[in-house]
Amino acid sequence: MQQPDTLLLVLVSATDPPTVTVKNGSYYGAYQSNYNQDFFLGMPYAQPPVGDLRFRNPEPLNSTWSEAKNATEYSPECYGYGSDQWVLGNVISEDCLTINVVRPSGIAEGVKLPVGFWIHGGGLFEGGNRDPRYNFSVIIDEATAAGKPFIDVPVNQLSDILNSPVASSTPFYPVVDDDFIEKAGPTLMSEGKFVRVPILHGTNHDEGTAFGTAGIDTEDKFLAYVESVTESAEFAAILADLYPDIPEIVCTDKLVQAAQGVNFCVVEAGNKREDNGIGVRSTADMRFYLYPVAAAAAALLAALTTASDVPTVTVKNGSYYGVYQSTYDQDFFLGMPYAQPPVGDLRLRNPQSLNATWTEAKNATEYSPMCYGYGSDTWVLGNVVSEDCLTINVVRPSNVSEGSDLPVGVWIHGGGLTQGSGSDPRYNLSYIVEEAANAGQPFIGVSLNYRLQAFGFMSGTAVHNAGVTNLALKDQRLAMHWVQENIVAFGGNASKVTIWGESAGARSIGYQLIAYDGRDDGLFRSAVMESGASAYWPKSFKNASAWDANYNSITDAANCSSAEDTLDCLRKIPIDTLSAIFNSTVGTSAMYAPSVDGDFLTDVGPKLIGAGKFVHVPILHGANFDEGTSFGKTGINTTEEFASYLTGTMGYSDDEADILLDLYPDIPQIGIPATLHGRPGNDTSYGYMYKRVSAYAGDNNQHGPRRFMSQMWAKDNVPVYSYRFNVLTAGTSQYLGATHFTEVAFVFYNLAGNGYNNSVATDPFLNKPESYTQLARLMTRMWVSFIVDQTPNNNLTDVEWPQYSLDDPQNFVFDTNVTNVSYVEPDFFRTEAIAYIHSLYNATS
Repeated sequence: MQQPDTLLLVLVSATDPPTVTVKNGSYYGAYQSNYNQDFFLGMPYAQPPVGDLRFRNPEPLNSTWSEAKNATEYSPECYGYGSDQWVLGNVISEDCLTINVVRPSGIAEGVKLPVGFWIHGGGLFEGGNRDPRYNFSVIIDEATAAGKPFIDVPVNQLSDILNSPVASSTPFYPVVDDDFIEKAGPTLMSEGKFVRVPILHGTNHDEGTAFGTAGIDTEDKFLAYVESVTESAEFAAILADLYPDIPEIVCTDKLVQAAQGVNFCVVEAGNKREDNGIGVRSTADMRFYLYPVAAAAAALLAALTTASDVPTVTVKNGSYYGVYQSTYDQDFFLGMPYAQPPVGDLRLRNPQSLNATWTEAKNATEYSPMCYGYGSDTWVLGNVVSEDCLTINVVRPSNVSEGSDLPVGVWIHGGGLTQGSGSDPRYNLSYIVEEAANAGQPFIGVSLNYRLQAFGFMSGTAVHNAGVTNLALKDQRLAMHWVQENIVAFGGNASKVTIWGESAGARSIGYQLIAYDGRDDGLFRSAVMESGASAYWPKSFKNASAWDANYNSITDAANCSSAEDTLDCLRKIPIDTLSAIFNSTVGTSAMYAPSVDGDFLTDVGPKLIGAGKFVHVPILHGANFDEGTSFGKTGINTTEEFASYLTGTMGYSDDEADILLDLYPDIPQIGIPATLHGRPGNDTSYGYMYKRVSAYAGDNNQHGPRRFMSQMWAKDNVPVYSYRFNVLTAGTSQYLGATHFTEVAFVFYNLAGNGYNNSVATDPFLNKPESYTQLARLMTRMWVSFIVDQTPNNNLTDVEWPQYSLDDPQNFVFDTNVTNVSYVEPDFFRTEAIAYIHSLYNATS
């Protein structure tokens, strides 16, 4: 999904997007009807300064292309450190040297309009050209209205390089290098060495309030400060005489005008300046020549609410207006609350249904903040986090409205139950919704946020007694109720809902299948689980007392342990304080998992499923070949260390561990991943037993639960489709193989690698052959077919995915290394080992 600021730019696009051909190739941009302007965004003007080009002079682009490239979204900002960066919450990257062009629509090559070239500020260490305060639509609109149209070109440039005490205390200034800058600026100007062009420049009345040093209250301190700046005691004394300690004259217009020659005065009411204690400080003038971006955005959105092409919808509580995205011909409705904000007294309580109604249409054009979470899935996005985060998003084909009766896919994100968001761009629903429409199988995509880590999975005796366990799972369930009540208004069919997720999202779906003893509340008709299951290792489920030590550590850190009601005390702790505790070892060392609370979950997953206590709906599920490389313990070098891990961390008896050691022998050729030949060698971080341990971990965490659920569904004659995924994606090490999460981009048809080009991930399709695209199309269409028709086989190919049965258990394998990028295998790999793991389910329940 596009980020909110991008949505604002492309929300209203023409049928034929504007295109332009530059020296290297062509771009297509976006048309903005409210201002009648064309946007061309995120166009590289240099080679990415990454790898060997880091800390080198910029290099011109050396590539060409024949097909028009997408220029409808800003690039990431350059790395920078300060409020100009973090307050926006935008993605950052080294690959950021891009340029944007905003022009009046209808302007073509040869018109020869004047050009304004904007370079953003930020102290040389922060900022970016996508900063909404530098929105050029209004000034260009004003210029056009005045009969003086021009084209604006804002640009990104590299900023401060390190966010550390060393770097942040270092002044970043231009260097006199005898090349680009031969001498100091004043010297060059006094020598007449400057370009002879007209300039318009000035300063604000009270610039010094932004650049002076606060806390100086004596003459001696003032002299010391000036001397530190000028490095001259004599000069400091002269300046002290020129700037006497007389408050009445320091701020007079006469003195300032004499010193500056320019007096920019902010007019807020009549002839008065801002009464803010600091006067008219640096950057105050921008609001006048760029216009207030907030007001401009508000005016734009207000205009959209009355425009004929703005999608609107009326739900149970009131109406929303969304945005139309022309590239995919889709409507977005984003950030709609499905519950009351879990803040204040509602923190650490069961989610409460919305109790508000409204008459005027509310804004649903931007994602809400993410829920508080801790890990790379959260911080790499750089988005705002908040407790007020229980929201839902809807993406639909634009020709859909109430009564269209489309099937619905509800995506629940993963992230180990501790991080992530429905707004993660890797889960961009536009691609799969578009591919579904192209295949003649349209559906409506839904994503959501739920509470994470301790906010969503805190347990302990006090939590259990208060009836507030499994809050995140209850959030998800309330969101499903919201879908049942409201999706018809978007054109969906509430009786055709498929819930769908990966990793912790798939586990969550597994828990929804066994919630309340498998009670069918009619919330969904089918489920998709990628690398996650409810038949999870029984010890991953917790009872209240098992979590008491973690709960006590949290209340101790919050100074709540002596409170009469420790939960109530935690509800009153300032959010920044509580979040810091959860993000410390106190919070991150805890295991976040569902609690067997006798209510939402009456027992562990394998036992409930074995007893037939699950919602009997069709499922499509599977796992990746080398899941164990993500879940296994590394650094194990001997059989004795492996045995110690099994009896310690995993909690098996000595006899059970001995059997597992026999079932998972030290034979690298049969371990995983197959992409790693032999042992890791001298890389002791993986361990001599790496492939052996990984094989066990993959079976225990993924393949065993997947096979067990397949067998139980087939036993009760409920349709089940099982898969395995075997693809080494770009950027994935041979040590990891076809590891956890690597199938996600294929399912979402994310061929652009949206959300992967950052410090922790690589575009999975980068420099890969056509077979990767072929596989992505097949997987996407099979998932779509299942969401729409409850079978993966209406996929516009002759490829058949067999239903799993006890007599003929089969997996459908996705693999780019074989003809047709797929094949069918019998589900017999490591049969004895996985069967033994299944036998331990009841023993360890």
